[in-house]
Amino acid sequence: MYVRFQLLPYWYTLFWKAHIQGGTVLRALAWNFPNEEGLEAIDNQFMLGPSILIMPVLAPLLRYSQGAFPGIGYCTRWYDWYTLEEVYAAAGENVTLVAPLEHIPVHLRGGTVIASQIPANTTKHTRMSPWEFTIALGVNREAKGSLYLDGGVSLEPTDTKEVKVSPSPGFYSIKGRY
Repeated sequence: MYVRFQLLPYWYTLFWKAHIQGGTVLRALAWNFPNEEGLEAIDNQFMLGPSILIMPVLAPLLRYSQGAFPGIGYCTRWYDWYTLEEVYAAAGENVTLVAPLEHIPVHLRGGTVIASQIPANTTKHTRMSPWEFTIALGVNREAKGSLYLDGGVSLEPTDTKEVKVSPSPGFYSIKGRY
């Protein structure tokens, strides 16, 4: 539950973009990496928007998960969501990850900025929490992201804003919390 509430701003932005632009929120790997062979057959992992890779455990009581890191052959960097350590894998390699019962392997794509909030017990209280920005640098040492905001109360929001985030070129930290 912790990560789900923490990522509410990201989910909210993805659903807004799907509504406005007609995209998807949950995606097969081939959606984000159409030129990479073999990804269309992978059915045990998926993308949450363009930036987050999920490798769920799909059998009862297993303590590991297996999957590939797409885009590695095209210089895509991946970071573990929980530790922010970079993942080192070969292109097309099937990697086995430790996944205890309380842990779902989640990875952040390099080159992205993810806005999040400190999770609370309800969505209302989470939305009142401070903002955090996780910055995962790509191979060119840059990252960008966006955030959709509205009042969160009315069915027809009138005061809305899309915020585009891009750290300055001299910023070299993998993760920044503000």
